[in-house]
Amino acid sequence: MSAEAFTAKDAEYFPQGLRITSLQIINDEFAAVWQPGEGTQWVHWGMSDDDFAAHDRTYFDKELRINLLTTDGGRLAGVWRPGEGTQWCSWRRGVADFMSEDRAYFAQGLRIRSFHIDDDYTDHREMPPDCIGESDRPDPDSMPPREPAGFRRADSLYPIAEVANVTEASRFESPDGDEIFALPRYALQRDSVGLVSEPRIGVVDRGGTPTLSITLVRTPGPAAADAEVSELPHGVIITLEVHVPDVSGAVMVKPLSLSVSAQDDSDALVTGELPLAEGLLELLLWSFGTPEAGTTISVQRRISVAVPTGRRFSDGTAAYVKNDLSLPWIVPPTPLLLSADQRRRMGGGGLVQPLRREHIGFGDRTHVYWQDPLEPESFYFVPDAFLLARLPNAPRSPMMRVVVTAGEGPDKLFTMEFTAKPVTDQDRLTAALPTLVAAAKSRGSTNPIRLNPFRDAQPVLRLALPRAGAPTPELTVRKGTDIDLELGLFHAETFTEDDFREVFAALNGSSITLLRGNITIGADGPEPEDIPLELRLDRPVGDVLLFEPGPVTQPITEARLTNVIESPVIIHGVRIFATGSTTRVPLAVSDLPADGRLAPGASADVRLTFPSLVTDPDLICVLDQSKVVVEPNRSAIWNLVFDRLTEARLKQNVQVRAHPAMFRDDTRPDDEVLEFIVAIEKGDTVVLTPTKLDVTAKVTMPIVPFLTTELLPPPRYRTQTTWKSGIGVSDWTVAEFGIITPVRTPPNTATPLA
Repeated sequence: MSAEAFTAKDAEYFPQGLRITSLQIINDEFAAVWQPGEGTQWVHWGMSDDDFAAHDRTYFDKELRINLLTTDGGRLAGVWRPGEGTQWCSWRRGVADFMSEDRAYFAQGLRIRSFHIDDDYTDHREMPPDCIGESDRPDPDSMPPREPAGFRRADSLYPIAEVANVTEASRFESPDGDEIFALPRYALQRDSVGLVSEPRIGVVDRGGTPTLSITLVRTPGPAAADAEVSELPHGVIITLEVHVPDVSGAVMVKPLSLSVSAQDDSDALVTGELPLAEGLLELLLWSFGTPEAGTTISVQRRISVAVPTGRRFSDGTAAYVKNDLSLPWIVPPTPLLLSADQRRRMGGGGLVQPLRREHIGFGDRTHVYWQDPLEPESFYFVPDAFLLARLPNAPRSPMMRVVVTAGEGPDKLFTMEFTAKPVTDQDRLTAALPTLVAAAKSRGSTNPIRLNPFRDAQPVLRLALPRAGAPTPELTVRKGTDIDLELGLFHAETFTEDDFREVFAALNGSSITLLRGNITIGADGPEPEDIPLELRLDRPVGDVLLFEPGPVTQPITEARLTNVIESPVIIHGVRIFATGSTTRVPLAVSDLPADGRLAPGASADVRLTFPSLVTDPDLICVLDQSKVVVEPNRSAIWNLVFDRLTEARLKQNVQVRAHPAMFRDDTRPDDEVLEFIVAIEKGDTVVLTPTKLDVTAKVTMPIVPFLTTELLPPPRYRTQTTWKSGIGVSDWTVAEFGIITPVRTPPNTATPLA
């Protein structure tokens, strides 16, 4: 329906107690759903970024929150309804930044309320309202051109964004194109205190008022890979967020805004301060030592940039509009935890008791459990290992990406990005319970044992990286990696050409492990603890089987297992349980393939047998895939993880050379060659003339033969011979001896090379 019809419908339904619960706009045509609701409702559409942000600020102060968000051709639409508490709204985000923001907000207890993807950003020309019938529509070509809103690049007062979807990974240019900008990130500034490194967080005196002081340091963002990139001008808002229980026991987020003094652009440090009202210091000391407080520091980087609208002025130049954005960044680590000694100094000297350690063996390893001295029944544990993760949805490929970072010149670079997730054997936690019960009882507690994941103030990643093209056992610290002991880690490692060949050989050879290392917790303390990290292809974290159980019947239930990844899997180790409100029993699995192997896409119908009658009415069948083994199809995995778009960066030089005699033909005495245009497949197009006989061109190299040092295939090329009398175009030719020689062709009817 039209905008007028939508407005009329909403005016009709609102007095009936109906509110908008779904809204979609495509080419100014509206579709909406109204359902019973109450309270205030405001709806706006066709908004620019600035209009939308202004409306949201107004409504936020009136205790209204965004209930629906959608777009139409790059313009925003929203519905505001009564709400309270924290709200973050973000738009024009790429996949990577959206996922990064969601992980950060998820950790703060925030969930997505409204989500919309608009990949149809086109200029829909509006027609006059009286154009009803198709035959009555005027010819668009006869309509006078309408100049779009905005300004030309040359008139911009702001840095220029390449695309409207601005993220922290975006690069920006000055209007004249002479300077490139990138947005920085922020990290905690750290100082050496004795033998340890501490974040620069303390309590200072400001005119008799105790004041929390936090110092951050600017660090390069993902777009600042080159030294010639300047820092994008921006403002900073620093917020400290703490999860605290209220009087009812519910957990609420307490945001604390820190004031930021004006900073010199040449100063890399930024300090935020917060006057400490009565009781606030005690709250912060508790939060800095308690993982459950989930203390985080967020930095909002406020920028003003010019973004393209997707429209052009009548002279063909692109139109831009000013966009004021606030891009969030969660300062690692999350949660923020401080050592007992630092908290004691901040609090004026009160004693903070350290966690006690219990060492308990399981299998061939000894695991540490940390006991809370104030609540002896509370223990903390760390994962058994960090392993390479797989995507949770199709194609469920390894969460790894290989890109060519720098492919020209002698110093070629390759980057491997990966996500590793923690794994914990629940059987070892169960086996530890008797020892933990005894430890709690010895310290006066008979309460049920509580096992919680351990949170470290700053876990450290160490990797065994190849050096000079050879594997090394030494572990190298990789600073700046954001690690969460519950959610996992993301890391990008850049390799030289020779070092990456070692990784590529592991991926495509007989090894099942690409990289090894460890995660060290308590790295600055007297007793650091290491968690193994392995990027294994055979035992990833994530589902590789689709489990489809039938209705639960006893004593036998039927189910289907389907391999949904690119590689075969061995399912002998599969475990299936019947779980209910009071029950968890293992089921015997029969009718598996004789060799236990499932090819990609193959299924197995299995029978699940109960050991005895179970009376729990809420039974469901649950699959445990942790013991399933992958037989990696290495070529298929490589095709999934290698970013083919970056292969074009891998270049080699090739000489294109002509001889003076080639510009004359004795059989054509009245004609001569003016130039040769040589078009190289997956490479440059160059021009040779009688005065320019030798040119160096670049051609893309296929990555696999390059990494395996195989003989690279010779480049293919075509030649356009431009005569005084016409043009001749040759067929495709393969270069010989590494040199491309133009193929002279008489004038013909072939299509000229573009």
